[in-house]
Amino acid sequence: MLCFLKPARASHSSGSDIRYRHIGGMTYVIEVGFYRDCGGVSEPSSIVIRCQSASAGFSQNIPAYKSTVPGNGYEVTRPCSSMPSQCNGGSNGGIRKWIYAGQITLPSRQSDWIFSYSVCCRNCAISTISTPCASNSALYVEATLNNLNAGDNHSPAFDQVPVAYVCLGQTYRYNHGIREEEGDSLSIELVTPMTGPASTVNYLNGYSATQPLATAGTFELDAVSGDIIFTPQQIQTTVLAIRVKEFRNGICIGSVIRDMQVHVQGCTNNLPSLSGINGSSSYSMSACPGEPICFTIESADNDLNQHLSLTTDSGITGAQYTVSGGTRPVMQFCWTPQPQDMGVNPKRFNVTVYDDACPYNGSRTYSYLVYVGGPRFNIRETPITCKNGSNGVLSVITGPGNYTYEWNTGSTSQDISGLSSGTYTVTVSAGSETCSATHTYTLTDPPALTVQAQLTQASCNQSSDGSIALIINGGIAPYYFSWNTGANTQNLSGIASGSYACTVRDSNGCQTDTIFELNAGNGPVIQESLTHVSCKGGNNGSIGILPGTNTALPSYLWNTGSTQASI
Repeated sequence: MLCFLKPARASHSSGSDIRYRHIGGMTYVIEVGFYRDCGGVSEPSSIVIRCQSASAGFSQNIPAYKSTVPGNGYEVTRPCSSMPSQCNGGSNGGIRKWIYAGQITLPSRQSDWIFSYSVCCRNCAISTISTPCASNSALYVEATLNNLNAGDNHSPAFDQVPVAYVCLGQTYRYNHGIREEEGDSLSIELVTPMTGPASTVNYLNGYSATQPLATAGTFELDAVSGDIIFTPQQIQTTVLAIRVKEFRNGICIGSVIRDMQVHVQGCTNNLPSLSGINGSSSYSMSACPGEPICFTIESADNDLNQHLSLTTDSGITGAQYTVSGGTRPVMQFCWTPQPQDMGVNPKRFNVTVYDDACPYNGSRTYSYLVYVGGPRFNIRETPITCKNGSNGVLSVITGPGNYTYEWNTGSTSQDISGLSSGTYTVTVSAGSETCSATHTYTLTDPPALTVQAQLTQASCNQSSDGSIALIINGGIAPYYFSWNTGANTQNLSGIASGSYACTVRDSNGCQTDTIFELNAGNGPVIQESLTHVSCKGGNNGSIGILPGTNTALPSYLWNTGSTQASI
């Protein structure tokens, strides 16, 4: 699905991002973050979103308006109080953030929805791309959605602004404040900023997506934390973009692209900094479910006369963030992770430290990661094949690493076999972690294989008009049949009275043997009375027939042609 901002031809676009939220059924709210240079023309009152999926053959325009988010249109730059920016009547540059929101109900589930928008034009001061403010040098961002595999998904979002004012020669640490609400895996990468659905900016020689400005050393992106770290060595304005992909069960279910500007300027100010955990150089740690953790984050600045302040995005829900007073404040973070917090992805929060330098406050943003320990694993079952069997298998499925296993059966193997129905518990520990995780699994018998039959008896002793129709319950289809007659069908027909044995097997090889007795129906029983001829050549003999009691309304046919009971 494609979503375009109605173009306004002025150099006022300083950055942009886009996200979507699922609100029920097939309906989504699309939010566009638009960052406006206060020195350019005014922001538009509304934008037009075009929505499209090639697979669905669908394209639609929807309007999006300035949202009612409190503080919408606030200034994201931090000028000092004595030197206001152009956003508040001053002469220095400034940036405001505006949010536009529109709603759409998608017509079908597809894997290739794209939400995007474009605005003209980029900042003319950008010095790392060709013709930055030409009419064809638009700013374009997009988000993708695979609602075929994740119809209830919210896209990742960003809590930090995409405009950075950095100081020449000072190492700068920036984090977008990526937020993901559903525990999906994320992949973060640098991409070339886009000017349209299939076009990108043209970087000048020496610049690229992974080296968007002149730096001393490398331009680094931490693909886990999202931290961008670099030391600028040239006064310039550049543009860069990141793409965050979202995965669920190994399938990409969506992505977002964010476009941002970086302004490098000469500074007499030293940027403030934050320590790692408990004053260390490490910005990540491991924790165990149910065990409380606390650590401190210390601020520092070589400019001794400046006062620092700290803000956080409170990215870990349920945690406490306490900031002390003073010119060099300290933040204390406290949290008790729960079992549902375990996972490959770390829990994260961001802290930004500001000084009170002029004309702009210096700042750095740091990301802190907490890996909730206890290995994350699944149990795979090889089921018991037959009722009351003992050939079940349970296998622990983990990621790479060294693990130990302890089952309630006493086994220390990754897999246990020869199992009958029952409840099994395994505790898994990882060599690199300080805590373990326990899962319980119940193994059940399959339904028993049973055979019933509908019998149609043969009508008479010498007749072959009987049948046997089998009714199969339980087991695992398909079923296989073997009769003592040599037949391999489920049912027999055209059979006489007698004993019939059948072996029934299911697809697991479970079998049951059954014998069926087919009886003849009750035919007539004849009793006769004879009167012999009294003399040779005479004709006074007689034969009388007395039918058995099981015969109702008998009929007679003699070889003489008579149809009477007696002749």
